[in-house]
Amino acid sequence: MFGNVASSLLGGGNKSDLKISADKVDTVLSSSSSTSSISVSAWNEIGKTLESLQTTDEEKEFRSNLKGGYGLEGSPLHTVRLYDADQPKTTNDAIRVVFYRDHASWCPYCQKVWITLEAKKIPYKVVKINMRCYGDKPASFFKLQPNGAIPVAIIDDQVYNQSNDILQILERKFTPEMPDGSNHMALSPPPTNTILQNQAQQLYQLERELFSAWMGWLTAGYGKQNFVDILRTVDDVLQRADGPFFLGSHGLSLVDIQFAPFLERMVASLLYFKGYKIRTASKERVTTADSYPGINAWFDAMEELPAYQVTKSDYYTHVWDLPPQLGGCRTDTSNKDIAASEIQIIQDKINGEHSSSDGTSSWDLPLQPDNDGLEPDWTFLTVTGNDEAAARREAVERISFNHEAIVKFACRGAGSKGFPNFGAPLSDPNAVPNEIYRNSVDACLKVVCSAMLASQQSKKDTTKKGEGGDDNDEQQQCTMLMDSLAKMIVTEGGPNFANGVIESLSYLRDRIGVPRDMRLPAARQLRAYLNWSIRFIRDASP
Repeated sequence: MFGNVASSLLGGGNKSDLKISADKVDTVLSSSSSTSSISVSAWNEIGKTLESLQTTDEEKEFRSNLKGGYGLEGSPLHTVRLYDADQPKTTNDAIRVVFYRDHASWCPYCQKVWITLEAKKIPYKVVKINMRCYGDKPASFFKLQPNGAIPVAIIDDQVYNQSNDILQILERKFTPEMPDGSNHMALSPPPTNTILQNQAQQLYQLERELFSAWMGWLTAGYGKQNFVDILRTVDDVLQRADGPFFLGSHGLSLVDIQFAPFLERMVASLLYFKGYKIRTASKERVTTADSYPGINAWFDAMEELPAYQVTKSDYYTHVWDLPPQLGGCRTDTSNKDIAASEIQIIQDKINGEHSSSDGTSSWDLPLQPDNDGLEPDWTFLTVTGNDEAAARREAVERISFNHEAIVKFACRGAGSKGFPNFGAPLSDPNAVPNEIYRNSVDACLKVVCSAMLASQQSKKDTTKKGEGGDDNDEQQQCTMLMDSLAKMIVTEGGPNFANGVIESLSYLRDRIGVPRDMRLPAARQLRAYLNWSIRFIRDASP
């Protein structure tokens, strides 16, 4: 993983030879008259095609909403959040909350605050700070938080630096029927309801017990039965509740928000490291007994909430961001309930590794529903969760808008490691990109984006199905273009140069973060189409 696949397939090369190879490839790419030139769409043309295919106002207004702080759906890219543009109650200057959270959207404690702000629709500004495992923090942040921990919130000019304190002060200061006419959802039981108040306190304690048991099993390898017993208790609580949430008919509460970040991470990490399955897809529950019906119903309900959707990550991101945060996670190799080989299969599918038996990958087209039964698809998303074309449009929008920086980032895969380095394998902020691959990587990404859009451009059937997935003329053209581009990179640049292009595309593929960069349906499509382009180059290599 992480860009090393390519180096095992092809050899290296000295810098001067690679520069000569790059010049040859760049000459072909830049030529407009040579018969050997590769006609790749320009980024502005891709942008125009994308605009013509977008179907919802949310898609069409995504960037303007980001700039203004608006949007019915939040985004990790927001730096200010004002919610509904039609009814702006708060100007940018009057925002009372500044939320300091991590750049990569990895921090579970930040996620609690983030869900709360979104659920209560509290206007806020965002300042993004590195976590220790993937970067340095600015000196100015240590003035707010001497120990450097996140999250931090400034609320009415007062600094709060513990996540639970932040939740409580937000609940206390932002209530239904505010004097300014705004209305913020109550997430705690009313003070007069002592039964629910006491129940909430007991559930907070249960959440800490579950967290402790999870940490013991995941990081130290002991206490599986203790974890399972506590998880059963959690499931029983949810099954007995008169509704899908922890406090039943009260609806979403701070109790749910306390549980959400770590239950989400438990589901991913225990499947990956222990082969222990908690979450099942709705289609699977029809034919298979559900081990945790209360927890699965709770996830179903949480995933209907935009406040949770915007913060939700995928299994792949979690299983690689957790070890550096926790100091390591232990894979079970002597588990009597599941063979080590079965755990390895699970890990390979989550990682998109290619099978040694047939060479296929869960990140290859066509994508399998629910990642072949391991991770439920995000069908709760109103558009991209049920429409692969919409998911592709989201991926193309993120790439095309920031293509220069993304191409440079990808070229780190063929560059040199940074110093000092950090513990997170998905992060290397000081890495030095190898600029000689810029034009080749740029061309590959243009074809990838064109291929992702091609499925919508024509419904005309063809007699031959393109590898990109859909039967239409545009897809066939993209398939032939990628084939020609790959052969040119190998022919003009040679196998060592082609290796660097593969390493760069692999580096980018492996570092698509959810939700930081895009939502899971879009991430799955982009990972798969990057594999599609890599395969062409690999197949063209001697």
